[in-house]
Amino acid sequence: MWKKIQQNWEEWRGVILIAPSMALAVIGLRMIGVFQLLEWAALDQFFRWRPIEPMDERIVIVGITESDIQQMQKWPLSDRVLTQLIEKIQSQNPRAIGLDLYRDLPVEPGYQQFVEVARNTPNLIGIAKIEGDRLGESVASSP
Repeated sequence: MWKKIQQNWEEWRGVILIAPSMALAVIGLRMIGVFQLLEWAALDQFFRWRPIEPMDERIVIVGITESDIQQMQKWPLSDRVLTQLIEKIQSQNPRAIGLDLYRDLPVEPGYQQFVEVARNTPNLIGIAKIEGDRLGESVASSP
């Protein structure tokens, strides 16, 4: 019996010693970030190989472009203009409206109307200001 164990040890000694030490080495190198660039490159390649997904017709993005700013001749756009835009979008009965525009101060005219629209539009989702570890007020719901 002892001879058989000794013979098996002789046959498998390399595997028993090398496999765990290689696994520990790879885990250690990964923990200190040696493989980070390789992982990012592989992830990028996987995204490139992914089939192109069809555009979802239910999603519409309304952006403020440089030509819009030139046409209005003013930046930031007034709260009245934003109120009219939100009301126009809301008239189309969207499931949600995301407002990714940081407003921490009123831009008159129309601030009170903007506050009313923001409060009375339940599907309006505004960005929020985060200060340190504390989440501030939602910009869209700030009076």
